[in-house]
Order: sequence, then C-alpha cells, then structure tokens
Amino acid sequence: MSNIHSLQKIFPAGFDNGYGSLKLLVEGFKVVRAPSYISTVEMEDVPGRVVFNGTAYTVGESAYRTGNYFDRNTDNNENKVNNALLTLLGALAH
Repeated sequence: MSNIHSLQKIFPAGFDNGYGSLKLLVEGFKVVRAPSYISTVEMEDVPGRVVFNGTAYTVGESAYRTGNYFDRNTDNNENKVNNALLTLLGALAH
C-alpha cells in the first residue's frame, strides 16, 4: 500500500493583508507586495483582478487607478478577516 503523504509537496508560504499593503511570499517566487485597495468597479483584465462568487474584484494598484471608487483595507481585525480571502486571491492574481 502506498503512502499518500509521500505524494504531497509541502512549501513554505506566508500572507499578510496589512493596513498599508498586502504581502504574499511563496517558496520559489518573488514577494508580491501591493497596496491594500479593493474595488468592484468594472475594469478590463488587469493585474489583481479576480472573480469570486459571481462578483469581479480588483485588488492592489489597479484598484487605486479607478479613482474614488475603491476601499482600503483598514487596520482593524474584523475588516482584515472580512477581506482576507479577497486580498489573498488578488495577491495570487498578481
């Protein structure tokens, strides 16, 4: 019987959806660092653009370029938890 655990690849990774900028580190890749901005404004396909639950979001510098139509991830535990998945997906999209 084969050991299923021998088929798994384990790699270190870290994510911080901070107040000023989000940071993502995955082994073997450069660090992704982008402003902690989130927008739902319709945009072309830009870095940080993701679709989640049928809604398109833009995360990072691209969200800032929308002008006044973006939210900033604030330094508040509840806000960080609520935005964690969106900012992680946006960081991966970068």
